[in-house]
Amino acid sequence: MIGKSRIKIKQLKGSAFYNTIKGYFNKNLKRKLFWSLFFASARIVFSLAWPYLLYKELFKNEQIQTDNIVVLIPVVLVIFIFAQWFTFRQAVINTRINDYLSLRITTNFWHKMVSLEWLSFKSKSREYYFNIFLVDFWRIRQGIKAVLENILPYLFLSVAMLFFLFYISPPIFLLYLGGFIVTALFQLNSNVKMHSVIRAFHEAWRDQSTNVGISVDKYDLIRMGRGYDKSYEKFSKSSEQFLNANSTMIITQARWKIIIQIVIQVTRLAVLFVGIYWVKTGLLSWGEFFFTIFVIGIIQTNLTQLPNGINQLLEALESFGRINSYLKLDSEFHVEKKRDKIEFDSIDSIDIKSMDFSYRGKEKLFENFDLKLEKGKVYLWVGPNGCGKSTLSHILLGLIKPDSGSIEVNRSAFDWEKLKQLRNRFTFIHQDALLFSGTVKENITFGHKFPDKAWQKITGSWLSSMLPSGIPEPERQIGERGEGLSGGEVKRLVLIREWLHSSGLIVLDEPLNHLDSTSVKHVMAEIESLKKNAIIVIISHQSGFESIADVIVEVNKERWNRKV
Repeated sequence: MIGKSRIKIKQLKGSAFYNTIKGYFNKNLKRKLFWSLFFASARIVFSLAWPYLLYKELFKNEQIQTDNIVVLIPVVLVIFIFAQWFTFRQAVINTRINDYLSLRITTNFWHKMVSLEWLSFKSKSREYYFNIFLVDFWRIRQGIKAVLENILPYLFLSVAMLFFLFYISPPIFLLYLGGFIVTALFQLNSNVKMHSVIRAFHEAWRDQSTNVGISVDKYDLIRMGRGYDKSYEKFSKSSEQFLNANSTMIITQARWKIIIQIVIQVTRLAVLFVGIYWVKTGLLSWGEFFFTIFVIGIIQTNLTQLPNGINQLLEALESFGRINSYLKLDSEFHVEKKRDKIEFDSIDSIDIKSMDFSYRGKEKLFENFDLKLEKGKVYLWVGPNGCGKSTLSHILLGLIKPDSGSIEVNRSAFDWEKLKQLRNRFTFIHQDALLFSGTVKENITFGHKFPDKAWQKITGSWLSSMLPSGIPEPERQIGERGEGLSGGEVKRLVLIREWLHSSGLIVLDEPLNHLDSTSVKHVMAEIESLKKNAIIVIISHQSGFESIADVIVEVNKERWNRKV
């Protein structure tokens, strides 16, 4: 067991997550940790001071002394209040530490996500990122909170109280220590048992979340009278598994809570009866016995706070594995932070030579492939699904790096990594046009340094006619992924957004999907206008682009044939 623990600790220290959080411990955080430790120490000292003062003043010469009780009670209350004030101050500083670490962690997650290689990002679902940013992140935050506010303070305070108990009565200390060890073993065992049950519940929670999403996606089909019985059966079965996992967790928690309470109460009764026996035999005085019972109550009150904190810490440690896997996904440098000077003002030509590419574990999609593109021309790529049109566009945009081959920009040798730095000068309209939750103006002007000026360009140009009818106002709210708009309205807003950028390379993947005839005419006319200063690539299965295309590339899975 010890060997396995050492291996896990070594793996944690070598993980991307460990190396990431190690950088968070700057002077500011270390100062906060110092003050947290100071308040914790003061809390322990004052928590010990008031019972010690009671013990020394009330029990003298084996008798209870009440002569100074009028003065003693206010003093004890003041010390007790100070102990609680230090407890509060420690909670405040611990919350600030947790806020600082949590913000750094979640922003680091965000930077990781936006710097992922395109294929790495696309390999994960939206649900995966939701779990990373919400479920796993929340568990880590709760784990940090448990360590700072629960485990360390109550553990240290309980240990300090044990030493105080030893000072009052070594025999009672030894008796209670035995009960303490037995209770700790039961709590440790309960945490181990509960960990697997809680993990099973969280897995059932994720499955149920997926099941609900599937049910939402099936709404239109079910309303059309399709698959009702099977969908209900699947949803009912998943819900039953989810509820069973939750019930198992609740019952297991109740069982172990009762077991722990029995152990605690047996320990108290043992101390009580043995203590009375020792008083009668003269091993203890009534004063010592009375006060040890009082201190044991304080210790057990603190110990009852530990199991929940340990469970939260175990959940956080479980999340570390998923977080570590997330941080190990392939990334590229952040374009905004590492941008070399580009030596040319315009993109006149792009040449790809002898390129090979294959998706991992699959046969080659491109082999010894050449491509030449020039400014002032419109290239139309047509062909069956799966022949590589979209993949080639992603390589051209620097989203995917090929296995081998060279690239030239403006007839000069260029680097594939450097190509990524040109993406801010590219326009890419994907066939699955997406909008985000926000206003019309926020969606259209996203990425512009001067949103108001960008919006003014729309009102004074043909782009204003592309605005969906009924929503000319810039502050109109749009739902997630364009919810509330038709497919054509979403596509038109995306076209407006990309048209506002001045680009040297424009890649349009099925740009006419969902558009009406008037919008199609506008798009065609704008392509003719833009090609003077740009390279334009159109990927489409629809007819109509042949009239404006300078080069038509017919694609099949065996080879690329060019017809001019």
